[in-house]
Amino acid sequence: MDEFPEDRGKGILRKSMIKAFLQTLPDDESEFRTSILMELREKTDPRQMKYLGSIIDILSLVQR
Repeated sequence: MDEFPEDRGKGILRKSMIKAFLQTLPDDESEFRTSILMELREKTDPRQMKYLGSIIDILSLVQR
């Protein structure tokens, strides 16, 4: 099973998700669930959620 979605519109790093990540800068997975719209989360391929921790780590480097 391929971990990358065939439909790029379901990737965790699609444009709409990157925009949401940068607007909300979640500090952890709990904050991700409360700050990112459910519609965006539901459209994300669940196989890509394993990258969420790494994405949050990278976002912690963004100056606020």
